[in-house]
Amino acid sequence: MRKHTAAAVLVAGMLLLLGGEAADATVRPDPYSIVSPDAGSITTSGAMGRSSCSLASPGGALTSLLGGATGPITRGFTNGCSGTVVRGYFLWPVNVTIQRGNVTVRADHLITNFVGGECLYSATLTGTVANGSSSFTVSNVAVPLTRRLSGVCDTSLEIRFTFSTAATITW
Repeated sequence: MRKHTAAAVLVAGMLLLLGGEAADATVRPDPYSIVSPDAGSITTSGAMGRSSCSLASPGGALTSLLGGATGPITRGFTNGCSGTVVRGYFLWPVNVTIQRGNVTVRADHLITNFVGGECLYSATLTGTVANGSSSFTVSNVAVPLTRRLSGVCDTSLEIRFTFSTAATITW
């Protein structure tokens, strides 16, 4: 009888990880609590240009499920933005699912751009995680504008979220 356990890591997120065949997944430690110094970055690209923000002080937890892990990133903030984004926020929680190397992150991203636009983008970001890794990247090349709160907004953005953690994901 196989022992089916898994847990994982992530973030606003964005953001986690995995990939392979029908093997069990494990996160060490299991379960894993997302805390500093776990960190990440969010990059965006649209008609107005590119930007990058750091993700600091993330929090949350991931729990095991057959072949992967799931859980929310429940806190954290972006800082050090450069480019077209002045401020960026994930609206919490950022939901992460890792299933056999495939990572799915569901997130709402609120940005304030350099011309004063406040813009909400909501999407699913996808990617993969390498066996034995402690980081992952998820993206979506066409995240639609969900709501323009004020000013001018790009009608869609490419959003890329990278997250690094102290945990290790294997399968």
